[in-house]
Amino acid sequence: MKTPTFSLNSYANTYVNMIAVNYSELRSDLKTLLDKVEQQNELVVIKRSKSSGAVLMSIQEYNDLKLTIDVLRGELDLTAGRGISMD
Repeated sequence: MKTPTFSLNSYANTYVNMIAVNYSELRSDLKTLLDKVEQQNELVVIKRSKSSGAVLMSIQEYNDLKLTIDVLRGELDLTAGRGISMD
């Protein structure tokens, strides 16, 4: 099974609640950005000139994403016959 490729540019163009900032903007607006992340579930993409950057998200968003990944991983295991035997 081929692993799908992920492009931040294509994702950033389709995700509605996303703010893109560089490191300097992040530092100068950190409190405002953290408030938006926590209260409005915004995602902040921190762009860096020589690397791929990072994403700042709320704990709630992170936990939801982690749960989704765990559920999907379990479904893939079941599909591949690696589930827990009920015998």
